[in-house]
Amino acid sequence: MSSERGNVKKRGPPKHQNRSAFRNNLHDASPKQKMINSLEISGLCAPCKQVVEWKIQYKKYKPLSQAKTCVSCNGKTVKKAYTVVCCACAENKHVCAKCLKEIHDEEKEETSAGTESFFDE
Repeated sequence: MSSERGNVKKRGPPKHQNRSAFRNNLHDASPKQKMINSLEISGLCAPCKQVVEWKIQYKKYKPLSQAKTCVSCNGKTVKKAYTVVCCACAENKHVCAKCLKEIHDEEKEETSAGTESFFDE
């Protein structure tokens, strides 16, 4: 059988190539999508920031409808999606709000400027 496992070989380039890049606001101009597109991502390490940017770019980002519980202070203070620690705890402990890894000095300078826009809402 041609689709038998281990018996599939690619032959050449794809049959159809995309002519234009994906645009997440092409058919959806709702206020929610505009708000998601205008978010500034800060308080995260570089890999986590890339993940969240990818989710926004390809319309996979889903904002929270209710506040989540912070892992550090156990308060209902996490207001942004894909984070587990509130902004106050992340800033005090100098950790990424998503993966809880320590943020280095270069990343601290980049994230400290725009922290208000990502965490406040």
